[in-house]
Amino acid sequence: MIRGILPALLVCTVMLAPACTRSSDGAATAQSGQSSTPATSSTTTASAAPPVAPADDVPGVVPTPGASPTDEDCAPAAPPAVPVDVRIDDPAAPTVVVGAPQEWTTTPSPDGATLTGPENMSATVTITATPLDAAAAFRGYADDLTAKTEMSTLSLLPAETCGFSGQKLMGMLGGTTPENVVYQARIVHVPGYLIAVYVEAPTDTAGFDDAAAVLTQGLRIGLP
Repeated sequence: MIRGILPALLVCTVMLAPACTRSSDGAATAQSGQSSTPATSSTTTASAAPPVAPADDVPGVVPTPGASPTDEDCAPAAPPAVPVDVRIDDPAAPTVVVGAPQEWTTTPSPDGATLTGPENMSATVTITATPLDAAAAFRGYADDLTAKTEMSTLSLLPAETCGFSGQKLMGMLGGTTPENVVYQARIVHVPGYLIAVYVEAPTDTAGFDDAAAVLTQGLRIGLP
């Protein structure tokens, strides 16, 4: 678990000790349903105890919307993206449609879907039940993402999606595989569930940013 990486799930600065995370400010990008407010920065140490942050200070956390369908509020990237409908064997769970690059293949999995692209690029789309509220679920996802790394970077932006709380994360993970990887992720909290679109590739992989943008730029959330 990241030690004090997100006092208010804000973005941190450089830390080079093992099991630490380097984080930086991000500049918000235009996309459907995403706030343009950039994340702020703070500095922590690897041994600091993570303070509890009020939800109002967590980027991307918005009031829970009503129970009406929200499909019209956002949508996956337009063609040439291929829409991928992801759902799990849980009648109470939301569904999600993501846009995938045309050359990518998709395999269903128990918790969502796995996608495979060229140049060792890969992605997962997961729909996971959670008892946590949005702020706590986002902190937990970031903690789990970098928990086993020797060094990593994390930048995050508010990315409200279809009226639900959301974040976009990006950075580098080191020490978990034979080579470092870069990643981008889009996470959305639908009450009772966390939807996560995660994309990674070896560092300096050509075309990664474009492929990751297609997968994370837009989502369509379906309610049961």
